Amino acid sequence: MHNEISNFVNANIHWLNFVQASHWQTRSYAEHEALGEHYTKFNELNDRFVETYQGDKARITFNSEFVPNVANYINPETEEFARRITKTKDRIETMSKEIKSIDLLSILEDMLESVNQLKYHLTLK
Repeated sequence: MHNEISNFVNANIHWLNFVQASHWQTRSYAEHEALGEHYTKFNELNDRFVETYQGDKARITFNSEFVPNVANYINPETEEFARRITKTKDRIETMSKEIKSIDLLSILEDMLESVNQLKYHLTLK
């Protein structure tokens, strides 16, 4: 399970990098605000998840093959953006099925809530 946690956190870091780059590159103020709000929330939740896991289990170690990436802006109305949101939601839901700790499950629920709110906020103009 420790390896799955490491992969989960690393994938979250990739998601956060994508959200941050999109936040900087969009030309829409509504998108800028939605992406910035999500970045702040999700980053805090990822930090809470790591610290809670490490407090209960063990320190997370990362595989040296993972390198944080930065992708260029993708319009939220495209299939590619929808695919990335779905992939993030699926990753959170899969981890929720594997985790038994109530405190970590609570954080995962908050992560999923934040992604769903982002999805809605990006529909606003």
